[in-house]
Amino acid sequence: MKSSISSILLIILTFNLYSQAEFGVEMWRDHLPYFDVKQVAKVDQIAYGATDYGLYRVDENEGTIEQLNTVFGLSDFAVSTIAANDYAKTLIIGYTNGNIDLIKDNKVQNINAILESNVVGDRTIYSIHCKDQFAYLACGFGIVVMDVSRQEIKDTYYIGNNGSALKVNDLTISSDKIYAVTAEGLYYANLSAPFLSDFSVWSREESFNNYSDEFELIHFQNNRIYLVNQYDDFSDDTLFVYDEGFQLLHQQFDDDFTGIEAKNEQEVIIALNYNMIVQDENYATLETIYTYNGEQNVASNHAIWDGNNYWIGDAQYGLNRCSSNWDNEHFFISGPINNRCFQIATSKDRAYVASGLVTGSAWNNEYVSDGVYVFDQYDWFAHNSNTEDLIPSDSSFDFIYAAVDPHDEKHALFCSFQGGLYEYQDGEVVARYGSNNSPLSPSLVHTNQIKVGAAQFDDEGNIWAANSFVNNPLVLIDNAGDTMAFNIGSAGINAVITDLLVDNTNHHIWLAVRSKGVVVYDYNDTPLDPSDDQKILLTDTEGAGNLPSTNINCLTMDKDGEIWVGTEKGPAVFFNPGSIFQTGADLDASQVLLLQDGSYQYLLETQVISEIAIDGANRKWFGTAAGGVFLMSEDGTEQVYAFNTENSPMFSNNVVSLGVVESTGEVLIGTNQGIIGFRSTATEPASSYADIYCYPNPVRPGYNGPIAIKGLTENSDVKITDAAGNMVNESTSFGGQAVWYGDDVYGNPVSSGVYYVFLVSEGGQLKAKTKVLIIR
Repeated sequence: MKSSISSILLIILTFNLYSQAEFGVEMWRDHLPYFDVKQVAKVDQIAYGATDYGLYRVDENEGTIEQLNTVFGLSDFAVSTIAANDYAKTLIIGYTNGNIDLIKDNKVQNINAILESNVVGDRTIYSIHCKDQFAYLACGFGIVVMDVSRQEIKDTYYIGNNGSALKVNDLTISSDKIYAVTAEGLYYANLSAPFLSDFSVWSREESFNNYSDEFELIHFQNNRIYLVNQYDDFSDDTLFVYDEGFQLLHQQFDDDFTGIEAKNEQEVIIALNYNMIVQDENYATLETIYTYNGEQNVASNHAIWDGNNYWIGDAQYGLNRCSSNWDNEHFFISGPINNRCFQIATSKDRAYVASGLVTGSAWNNEYVSDGVYVFDQYDWFAHNSNTEDLIPSDSSFDFIYAAVDPHDEKHALFCSFQGGLYEYQDGEVVARYGSNNSPLSPSLVHTNQIKVGAAQFDDEGNIWAANSFVNNPLVLIDNAGDTMAFNIGSAGINAVITDLLVDNTNHHIWLAVRSKGVVVYDYNDTPLDPSDDQKILLTDTEGAGNLPSTNINCLTMDKDGEIWVGTEKGPAVFFNPGSIFQTGADLDASQVLLLQDGSYQYLLETQVISEIAIDGANRKWFGTAAGGVFLMSEDGTEQVYAFNTENSPMFSNNVVSLGVVESTGEVLIGTNQGIIGFRSTATEPASSYADIYCYPNPVRPGYNGPIAIKGLTENSDVKITDAAGNMVNESTSFGGQAVWYGDDVYGNPVSSGVYYVFLVSEGGQLKAKTKVLIIR
């Protein structure tokens, strides 16, 4: 019998793959971990490496490397396995949710039969075995057979007792049998059976001494069956080799076996966690790849042979082509170590990503040790106990906050919610602050942990830090090395401080106190003299803050000095924060009122606001816990963008962090599945026209996207003419950038030629011009 999967309407969606080399305005790119390649496949001259988050490919003919994910044509996110079907010259991609993509001739065809089926439970595609035009998919419920040439599901095998669902880890095919390793042992059937979808034609092999063990890998070659038991501990796997009569021929112990593939009819390639070996039919090792050019150790997840070279998917060095230990080439895409991005801090050209994790209302530690990642617009660099002498491996976990010095973007602070505060300068951690050299105190609950949840520099170079679960949570380390800790009132005692903001104009420190509200601390321009300080608690009570909720996730100051607060019930704004301590001041925050469909409602009032970021045009980006990301106008009343997984390449609607790179306008959207970048229409304004240019320039045939005019002062008047001086179009800059879509005032595409861009600053003091070449 056939399952419901093969009987439902099959929907095939086709997309063109495209390179991310051109990262223009209103385009997307990913920032995902590509260093850990789990699996390798090769279709003709294109090698593919699969990670947990996407793929990348190396075209040997073109000499190019490019990422493949939801930004660049794939239909889904969490890749579970890949395989090459040589018969159809097609790459098959399986996902954890059962979705399938086929890549052929630079096009992606999506087959969503499993994804859209009524299968209950695990739909993960764990492995793929190809034979002729067919692909056999080992799934969380059974085996699915796909005709790759026709791009359709052919059949489904439920092989558990009485035709029940049974997780299949891997499968292989001999000349006359199909073998499947499952959660309940090894099953097999004759390929000649008329209905392999009938569970009764499948047999469970009972002869193994350890037949109750769950095998994870299986490979058939040269009349032998290779089986692997994988265990969690280091070097504790076992490789078994049986003949087709299930007589044990060979065993190998005490390794981590990660992959088995054929090199030729007699030789097999075995991937191990610290090398890759080739064995002959007598199990003798003929070759060992243990190093890359004598400089790095091999940590192979999977390896194949293409007739000339080995292609190794490495846990640390990505995709590698090598013919020997001394002849290797890395194909590596720079990215963060993992997809966690609890908080993002940005500057002119840099981004700092805190990759730790805390959970629950008490911010319980998850003990993530990957530290902070720094992105310089070209490469990613990790800073943790493996790279920094001042970050101890036994105590510095869960870095959840970073802050950039407003006067030096290579100077930053890293906050660990377990190991204190760290100072970073010019590529390395240069200082660690704890209880021995600062007023930072161990937690009242966890007495061996110093929990710093946020920190900022002020304009004078002083450091202000938020120390959670202590009596005096506000800590100052001034630019001369003097220190002090401040009591911020009863709300701050033994509390979680989720964010800290420095108001340099009014000399106030704003602190978000979990479940209590916002504490504003006035140090009265005398940081080390607390005698004249003031403090106030703003809550959800009318007349005392009127916040939508006392659970505050973020605090952000815009370019007008207004302070935006992200709560669990939408955003609020303090329009005049400098008046907080004035007698008779209005202490209440405001919510932005919108008119939608004839009725009024508050901006994003049903959304949990996880982060708020301000772009170069003073517009507001709101990250939400379930609704994606929104860009609103400067005053918050008009929606510019609303991005989610349905209308964009975003990996998830759960946005945990945001940051805007000032020079490029790229908005880094940190989700619970990783970081994706969107290049916005606004950048930080320049103070002069010293560095104006158009991008892309020239505009080549086939490009219909926006043309960015960069390096402008705020609200610059932009006029575009043709070579004869005729007016073509005009606009005004957003922050430091204007955008032209290569059209005239009527929306018609302009013809090929040189176009001049004339610029006048707001007020008319500055004037400049540049030009762009358009080729149709």
